[in-house]
Amino acid sequence: MKRGTHPMILRRSVAFIFLLCLWTASAWAAGIGEVTRLVGEADVTRGIAPAQSLEMGAAIQARDILRTKKDALLEVTMVDGSRLTLGATSRLEMANYVTDAQPNALLRLSRGRLRSFVTDLFSSRSESFQVRTPTAVVGVQGTEFDLVGEALLTRLWVFTGIVVTYNIDPKIPDRQILRAGQSTVIRAKQTPNPPTNFSVSGTSAVTVGSGGQADLNSSGNQGANPLGLTSTVSTSVPTPPIPHPPGR
Repeated sequence: MKRGTHPMILRRSVAFIFLLCLWTASAWAAGIGEVTRLVGEADVTRGIAPAQSLEMGAAIQARDILRTKKDALLEVTMVDGSRLTLGATSRLEMANYVTDAQPNALLRLSRGRLRSFVTDLFSSRSESFQVRTPTAVVGVQGTEFDLVGEALLTRLWVFTGIVVTYNIDPKIPDRQILRAGQSTVIRAKQTPNPPTNFSVSGTSAVTVGSGGQADLNSSGNQGANPLGLTSTVSTSVPTPPIPHPPGR
């Protein structure tokens, strides 16, 4: 014991540290979401611990880094009902996810593809739900969108709601506002392309297993790969299948 330290003060300090650790562990274990679908292999890196394989029902926590392997698909349902689906060979950091009186979410997609259905919890404030890629910032307010992020290129499709996007480089202030049925490309060091229209209906939207109306009518029995994901980004703008929203 350090000379001059009163035993009572020491005991109180130890008790305080113990309670703090206990509270931190409890909050950490509570999780911000869970794995609700897994095809192939995926893992999670948490703090300085080695990566661990993910399984169905596994809890996802703030600051987790999620990775999917080749030909894999990972779906995470968040505590508010929002749903995130990662395609193959993707990497997503759950940098922040708060659902209290001031909801705020920040995700970092360093590579791969992310399909998001964001609930109205994040509709009260502009850009309260953000996804950042190596080239873009995507801010949403309760919507459904599809995002592909690569080192020098980001592609974005909006299915419902309104999305604001701009270059991650603060020296490029120009923004683009996308509405349902619009897509854009954000390249490194460049202003986002003007929005272009794509069809949110048609064959892919009514095929059972795609998440379209026929899929809703069949209680959401989606196929093994509802996103139709590939590991590369084509030069054209495809129309990805539309997964059904949670609870439908």
